[in-house]
Parts: sequence; C-alpha cells; structure tokens
Amino acid sequence: MIDYISFFEKQLERVNYWLSYAETKNAAMIALNVAICAALISMSLSDRLYVIAMVGLLVSTIILMVSFFPFLANKASKKEKAKIAENYIFFGDIALIDNAKDYISNVNTCYFNGQKQNSESDKLVLDFANEIIYNSRLACRKFVAFKWALGIDVLAVACIVIQFLLPIT
Repeated sequence: MIDYISFFEKQLERVNYWLSYAETKNAAMIALNVAICAALISMSLSDRLYVIAMVGLLVSTIILMVSFFPFLANKASKKEKAKIAENYIFFGDIALIDNAKDYISNVNTCYFNGQKQNSESDKLVLDFANEIIYNSRLACRKFVAFKWALGIDVLAVACIVIQFLLPIT
C-alpha cells in the first residue's frame, strides 16, 4: 500500500499538473484570440458582426487574463460548499473541502481504513493538504474561466462565419 506521506506528495503533483494544464489552455486561447483579432483588424472589416466578434474576443481575452491574477484567499464559496466531495483525488472535489484537517480525515477514512497515521508527520501532511486544497481551487477557477471564454469565443467565431457567408450588397 502507498505510504501516507507519499499519497499527499503524489496528490500535490496531480493537482499541480491540472493547474499547469488549465494555465496552458488559457494562455493558448489568449494567443488564439489575439491572432483572430489581429487578422480582423488587418483586413479592415467594419461590418457589425465583425465588430461584435471583436468585442466578444476581447471580453474572452479579459476573462482569461483575469484567471492569471494571483488568488490569495483560501476559502470555498457558499455555493461550492453546498456540494459534497466524493473523490479525494479529483481536484474538482478537493476544491469543495472546507479545510485541510477535513481533507486529511476523509483521505484517512477512504484510503487508509481510518487508521491513525504517524503523528510525527502531522505538520508535513497538514501543509501538503493545505497546498492541495488551495491549488485545487485555483485549477477550478481557471477551468471555469476557460469554459466561459470558450463559450464567448464560439459565439464570436459564429458571428465571423455568419458575416462571411452573408452576400455582399
């Protein structure tokens, strides 16, 4: 069976991977938005749907850029607290947990048969758990920002396609 401390080390690595993945997706979408905006500007298109598309792309880019601001609070929102964490490995569920002690207790119950672990490692495990919860919340926020930005981008690209397909009068 996996060592108790190793579990938390591995879990932090997993959460950090998802956090990195979310940031990479957001950065790639910012680059795509800027490229599309630059193309629209260089073509000097001024039709209404192109302008709407540009505004949508800019709003999407702002949402994505805001996701890069540091998030220093470590509290779950009331809306998030209403849900129940079911999987203590999935960052989306971990983000719902109120505090590190609850997370440790739940992990202990689910994965280590509720056996009391070595008390010498309590502080280390508590620090890992705090970081896991914090980074899980960060990753969730970044994925939510991506979801919203993607929806706006789809509408913006639809405007561009519709305008392109409309007959020129």
